[in-house]
Amino acid sequence: MTTLVLMLAAAASGLQWGPVASGVRLGIGLGPTSPEATLRVVFENISAPEVQIPLGGKTIKGPLYNLVFRITSPQGKEDPLFDMSGPTGRLKAEPLIAVLTKGQRYEILLPMSKLVALQNGKNRPLTELLAAHYSVRAMLDTTGNPREVTSYALWAGNLSSGELRR
Repeated sequence: MTTLVLMLAAAASGLQWGPVASGVRLGIGLGPTSPEATLRVVFENISAPEVQIPLGGKTIKGPLYNLVFRITSPQGKEDPLFDMSGPTGRLKAEPLIAVLTKGQRYEILLPMSKLVALQNGKNRPLTELLAAHYSVRAMLDTTGNPREVTSYALWAGNLSSGELRR
């Protein structure tokens, strides 16, 4: 199950940070390993008084994230990594928005067994790929449809984490 934690700025041990975009940065790292290995994705507000980052949707069965993951082989070939941890079926989703004041972080923990790449007709979990010296990065694009109207000011931009290697 996906776990969410809102945390104040703390030590960033083990996170690979991407560049800052509109005052926000995205980091990726290894999360807790018990009861199962997890991938840690962290959003941090570096400079804005407050940002509201649209992360996806929340349902009665859990969150659906708009994150995109890419793996890179040791030879430099890049492929998509699919997040299979979200709820299935036809569900009503409400917006999932991380509201962060300056210095705050929003953390997402995803089970690595549910992050899979399809290679040669076989599902390969992230744990196996990292052990084979692949790297992984996370991305979020919230630029969306310019005609979309919301009643509050959402953060818009493209974020990319650093490359996580084991």
